[in-house]
Amino acid sequence: NGCLIQISKTQQYQVTNKLGLEILKSFKIQSPLQPIPKIVFLGNIFKLDHLRLGEVIFVNVKVGKMLIPYQTTGSNELKFVTYLNLTSSDILPVIVYHKQTLKDLMTMWESGNQFHYIVVEESQPKNEIINMKIRYPNVNISIIKKKLA
Repeated sequence: NGCLIQISKTQQYQVTNKLGLEILKSFKIQSPLQPIPKIVFLGNIFKLDHLRLGEVIFVNVKVGKMLIPYQTTGSNELKFVTYLNLTSSDILPVIVYHKQTLKDLMTMWESGNQFHYIVVEESQPKNEIINMKIRYPNVNISIIKKKLA
């Protein structure tokens, strides 16, 4: 869409459109400089071989929503998790991770690698999902239903 996306070494980005710098309000920050969203897929049903995990990648944005691609074991169908992002750009940078257990997720957070979104499959124990919401109250948790997975 004719936008320029600049990425800093501190894993932040800014979008310049035809009108100048975009002032976005995401993650409770109203600024042109935004943290690159970090998305963690939690569980062993997710197959993310098509992504470069832990690195900055670009995903499509359609109708104000980022489209994060994923697959599940036993299927080659590409599916998407969507997250709201009000930008005029048609792509945005994200960093995707894949962790197997809640303990892996907690280790990631405690080592300073904090994330913004968690994607879990509905068979994840309910008490673990509740613990995640209590431990990470500002993190958006998406639950993928088996029928969609």
